[in-house]
Amino acid sequence: MTLPQKPLAELYRLADLFTDYNKLTRVERYTLIPIKSHTVTLIHGGQFSIIRSSDRLLLEKQTAPALYGLSGNPRSLSYLRIYADTQCHFQLVPLDNFMQRLEEHQALNLIPSILSWHIECLLYRDEMMMGRNSYQMIKGNIQHLNQLDEFMRAKINVADFIVKRTNLSRSIVMKVLSAMRAKNHIDVKRGKLLSVNQLPEKLS
Repeated sequence: MTLPQKPLAELYRLADLFTDYNKLTRVERYTLIPIKSHTVTLIHGGQFSIIRSSDRLLLEKQTAPALYGLSGNPRSLSYLRIYADTQCHFQLVPLDNFMQRLEEHQALNLIPSILSWHIECLLYRDEMMMGRNSYQMIKGNIQHLNQLDEFMRAKINVADFIVKRTNLSRSIVMKVLSAMRAKNHIDVKRGKLLSVNQLPEKLS
């Protein structure tokens, strides 16, 4: 499985269109970044986690630039929470104002690639998690973590990441990670994933 490529050029261009909209709000680590009905949340800087509201399942870790709220649907937004993993900078833009500015700058064509990327990320997650056994889910999340940039990966504890992404018990995750390390399938130091070797289909 290959992590969908983030449309950085489109996201940076959209973020640049709103640098003069209002001052950015700064939040510190572990702070909730608001998402509101009929409002676009534009995150200009920092790393953050997207959490499912119902059970605090980790859906994804992301870095800026990013935007949420394009649908304007308050029901869909209620499923999510966004928490800063580092100091973050964001702004809230009313959806009508957001779309009007894009139209003024002939930038509406940037939206499809961003929405397509969000859909691809959901499909990628389904492929990794749905109908899988515990080893396959752990394996998929190790491969996912290995595709993140080195700076971001260096801040993530591999066991915590898998537990939060899967809701598997910590004992199961630690047992599988220990077996993978013993067989040199992965290299983990101080809880951080350093490298991944060829991962077997089944862990014997």
